Amino acid sequence: ATLGAKSADVTVTVAQTPVAPVAIAGNGQSGPVNQTLANSLQVRVEDRLGNVMAGRQVTFSVTSGGGSITTTSANSDAAGLASTTWTLGSSTAVLQRVGATVAGNATTTFFTANPLAGPAVQMLLAPGNAGDGQTAQFGTAVAIPPSVQLVDVLGNGVAGATVTFSVIAGGGSITGASAVTNVNGVASVGSW
Repeated sequence: ATLGAKSADVTVTVAQTPVAPVAIAGNGQSGPVNQTLANSLQVRVEDRLGNVMAGRQVTFSVTSGGGSITTTSANSDAAGLASTTWTLGSSTAVLQRVGATVAGNATTTFFTANPLAGPAVQMLLAPGNAGDGQTAQFGTAVAIPPSVQLVDVLGNGVAGATVTFSVIAGGGSITGASAVTNVNGVASVGSW
């Protein structure tokens, strides 16, 4: 800088602050409840110009669905990356979500996952099934087709499983004996 006949050198340092962490890997996975997802959750810390920022503290937290993460706080590496692994919660009915924030910016970046039921371990009467205990005249179908629900060990409905219905006592016939369970684990016979 110069002022009249006087001059001096001045050093000015501008400290960049991070923007919200950028999700790099692990978002949108599917996996069984109570199990660790195949891919780690990974974010990159950048400034507003897109330059990576090393040594910045990233905080991960489960925000919905239960479950757990292995690392709740990590410093970004030389490439600006920080990661954790995620074990999903126990329910397929609850949104599974993890948030990541970086020190110096309060904006949260979210990761979501699609929780899948485990293998079917039990067959139950479908919830709200009025099809049990019906009577009908000989040669006519019952008014409400019977339905069942397949559940895993945690009570989550198991979707996509084939159920085969059959008459085991009292006679009669059925249509649609083979049915695939819906997203709630429920399958219904065509008619009986």
